[in-house]
Amino acid sequence: MPTYNYVCECGESKEVLHPMTSRPEVTCDCGKLMSRGITQNISGVDAGFTAAMIIKQTKYQQKRNAELDVKKVERYGSNGGMTLQPNFNGQRVESWEDAKKLASESGRSTKEYDRMIESEKRTKLNSKGIDEKAWKEAKRKAS
Repeated sequence: MPTYNYVCECGESKEVLHPMTSRPEVTCDCGKLMSRGITQNISGVDAGFTAAMIIKQTKYQQKRNAELDVKKVERYGSNGGMTLQPNFNGQRVESWEDAKKLASESGRSTKEYDRMIESEKRTKLNSKGIDEKAWKEAKRKAS
């Protein structure tokens, strides 16, 4: 049931709870009939939702999203199923260490390969290529 604000000519105001279908005659302490004023809606509370219900739903959604992230990492790997194959200048090599060596030999910067080498070390050598760090982070969020 909504709460309505009633205002009197004398400046007095009252909040009255009643169904939307009824129009009660509200009188002021001075004896005059009060008119219904404008009532502001407070973000969904008048729509039947309490603040506790909204918070509970938000927490549930966050937990569900975290659980889905874990399943995504377990199913598709940490890169969502896509992996960048070790290469140097488009030439496929066995590992990112090999690509770094080729870059060094040709006089190019090797800094960009360090991140890929670290990721390669963390990644399990399984068919899905699950990154242990990403999997643990997703599990931590789901807990």
